[in-house]
Amino acid sequence: MLYTQLRAFHWVAREGSFTAAARVLSVSQPTLSAEVKALEERYGMLLFIRERRGVSLTPAGQSLQAITARMFAAEQEAAELLAGHRALTGGSLNVGADGPVLAIPLLAEFTRRHPSVKLRLSLGNAETIRRDILDMRLDVAVLASPTIDPRLTGLPLGRDQVMLVMPAGHRLSYGPTVPPVALLRERILMREPGSMTRRVVERVLAEAELTLPDVTEIASREAQLAAVKAGMGLAFICEGEFTGDPDLTLRPLEGLRMEMDEYVLCLRDRSRLGIVRAFLSVVESMSESWPVPSWRTKT
Repeated sequence: MLYTQLRAFHWVAREGSFTAAARVLSVSQPTLSAEVKALEERYGMLLFIRERRGVSLTPAGQSLQAITARMFAAEQEAAELLAGHRALTGGSLNVGADGPVLAIPLLAEFTRRHPSVKLRLSLGNAETIRRDILDMRLDVAVLASPTIDPRLTGLPLGRDQVMLVMPAGHRLSYGPTVPPVALLRERILMREPGSMTRRVVERVLAEAELTLPDVTEIASREAQLAAVKAGMGLAFICEGEFTGDPDLTLRPLEGLRMEMDEYVLCLRDRSRLGIVRAFLSVVESMSESWPVPSWRTKT
C-alpha cells in the first residue's frame, strides 16, 4: 500500500498535475487523488498545494520527492539490469535544455532511432535546468556549463561564441566588430540572473572594467530577439543560436572573448540506464558532423 501511495505521489510531483500523472500511469485521476490523500492523512502531512493549473510541492513534499526520485530511478535501473538491456521498445526520456537550437537535432536523431520512446523537452535557463537534473526531474540536459558538477557526467558538444545582436542597419552593424565602449550609449537587453549567457557577459565586462548604464531584463531568448527587432535595444546571444533572421545582425565585441562550452549532461548515478546511454550514443555519433546553421553557409 505504501509503495502504491509513494508511486502516485512521485508521478504527480514529477508531472506537476494529477491529470498528467494519471495519463503516464494509465489510471484514473480520482484513483491518484485518493492514493495521495491517503498518504497525506496516514502521516498527517500536507505534500501538495493544490492550484488551478496543477500542484506545487510543500517543503515536506520537496523533501519526499528527493527520496522517491532516487527510489524509482533505482527501480528503473534494476528493471533494465534484469531485462538484460534489451532494445528500447518504450519508456520516456525527459530532456532539459537552455535553448532549443542544440537540443532539437539530437532529439530528432534519437526519435529516428527509437521512435517508440516518448520524449519531453523542457526549456529554461542554465540554473533551472541544472537544478532539475540534480533533483532527478530530468534524465539528460543540454546546456552551457562553466564547470562540471562532480555528481554529473556527460559529453562536450563544443564551444560557442557570445555575440551582440542588433537590428539590421544599426549604426554598429557596419563594422566587423563593436568597440566595447559603444555599449555605454546603448540599452542592453539582458536575460535573467540564472542565464549562463548573462553570467558570461557580466564576467567579461567586469574584467574589462565596463559597467552597463542602461539594462533591461527580458526573461527569454525569443522575447529578447523580438525586442531587438522592435528597436528596444541590443542583446547578447550565442552565435549558434542565431537562425539567420535577415532583420537582425550579429557582431562580436572588439578585443573581448566571450565563449561558452556546451555539454550534454546526466547524473553520474544514472548514466548506466539504457535510455540515457542511448541518448549519449546519439550525441557521440553526431559530434563529428554537428550541423552547421544554414545562415552560416549563405554568401
